[in-house]
Amino acid sequence: MNSSLDFSLGLLQASAVRGLDITPLKLQKLMYYCQGYSLVLFDEVCFSEQMQAWDHGPVCCTVYNHFKPFRSSTIKIDLSIDYLAKLGEKITRVIDFVLNEYGAIPAVQLRNMTHNELPWKSVYKKGESNPIPCDLLISEFQAVKTNRRLLDVLDSMQDDEDIEIPVEITNSDQFIAWIRS
Repeated sequence: MNSSLDFSLGLLQASAVRGLDITPLKLQKLMYYCQGYSLVLFDEVCFSEQMQAWDHGPVCCTVYNHFKPFRSSTIKIDLSIDYLAKLGEKITRVIDFVLNEYGAIPAVQLRNMTHNELPWKSVYKKGESNPIPCDLLISEFQAVKTNRRLLDVLDSMQDDEDIEIPVEITNSDQFIAWIRS
């Protein structure tokens, strides 16, 4: 199993290859999304350390302490080392998916997104470091995965000339309500 620090270095390497600037705050949120999607897609964690619910969202303490000196600056790592090779193919695929989906989103927006999600909201208490259980991550990301499938169906249906979906429908909840009406 990967340590949280090894995983973070692989995530940073993949980000650098894509030209993404990653701050410590953004790194923490991307790690959270990787962990959630890995649990749902492969039934395994990306890294061994459990995430904690802190004031600014989910945090992996070891990684936080390691990269804290960067404060709000872009994290720089030695790119001559192939950190991704240590992680394995499944985990690398999760990283690719998460960077494609979330990599361009600013750190503060990612922080705000995590504050609206069940895993953080369920365990957060101001000033405490409460662990975020994997079962909460699975619940959240299974729902996200289901909603993505519905949106894919919506997109494919729009190509069908026999079905006219109102243009106001832009998400899965609206689609479900429209189908049921």
